[in-house]
Amino acid sequence: MASLLIPIVAALKMMSVPASASPSANQAPAQVRVAQASASPAASAPSPAAVAAAGRTTQSASVRLSSAQKQQAALEVQMAGLRKTYNEQLGEVDRLKAARASWRRDRQLREQKAKSQKTAMALQKLERSLRDQRSVVSRERKALAQAIDSELALGASAARQRSLHTMLSSLRSTLRKAPKKISIPDLELNEYADPEELLEQIALIERAEAKLVAEEDSLDRRAEHYAHMDTLRRKRTRADEMGALDDEGVRRSTGRVASAKDSRTASEDGNGAGGADLAGLEPSTDQGAPPPSGPEAGGGGDFASTSIVLADVVDAGTQDALRRADRSSSPRTKAEAAKLATKQVRDKLERLRASKERIRRHLQKLKK
Repeated sequence: MASLLIPIVAALKMMSVPASASPSANQAPAQVRVAQASASPAASAPSPAAVAAAGRTTQSASVRLSSAQKQQAALEVQMAGLRKTYNEQLGEVDRLKAARASWRRDRQLREQKAKSQKTAMALQKLERSLRDQRSVVSRERKALAQAIDSELALGASAARQRSLHTMLSSLRSTLRKAPKKISIPDLELNEYADPEELLEQIALIERAEAKLVAEEDSLDRRAEHYAHMDTLRRKRTRADEMGALDDEGVRRSTGRVASAKDSRTASEDGNGAGGADLAGLEPSTDQGAPPPSGPEAGGGGDFASTSIVLADVVDAGTQDALRRADRSSSPRTKAEAAKLATKQVRDKLERLRASKERIRRHLQKLKK
């Protein structure tokens, strides 16, 4: 009997071991998951030390930029003084040349020419230094902008973010390239020109044509955008006016009591209670995105830059309209200026394409 109990007891012990060990086995992964969950927020949020280090990097970049700008300003002052001295020396040379010839005048003229040549060499050297320093300032501006972006990404305080955004907007306005006007080449056909000259003329026309196509697309998008904004504004104004009338309780009576059938018919036809006017006053969630700018606008989203870019394309009246649109807050003014400029850009494109086709036909005749 005892020999039968021994295997049974051993089997029970073996079965009890996994049961007792299973809680610890399940407990370990749970503890790991809890530790990972508690550590994940700390890992995702930037540490105060990282934010402070980013602030020090921004401050260091700002100090370097300020130092570079001071050096540039000092060089510009030296340049202005040296250029003034050079102009005075050239004026003295001209005065001596106009004087009566003599040994004394010739000696003074040689001395003055030597001085002016020496000043000219110093002026060229200073111009190179100033050009290099301007490159340094531009590089430091870009470095400061990158440092500000990095600090903003880490999450600074609200006051610090306002200060950084102000600095960043100032830097970006400085780093923005000045707009360049589109140069329109000669569109007249010179029948006595060489084929190489005609091919070069065609290349210049195609280059101007590509730039004008980009400007045409930009103006089209801006005209559509501001026209939509103007429509939404007029609808909102009309809705506000009708809402104000409803609030004041102003109602008009025809002197008869409308029947239920009349009310139902008016509501179905959309003519009751100003239904014709309310048809276009449906709420719209499209508040209008900001106008395209920069590269997305094909060379400048602001109208002031467009007036510079299209100086050789549009007339003086259209340039004035573009400058007024840049200063105005009215979407209708902006849309009308964009449409006016678009029409003249298309007219210029037609002239370019006609001239290019005329030159190509003349080239084909020369090849025969």
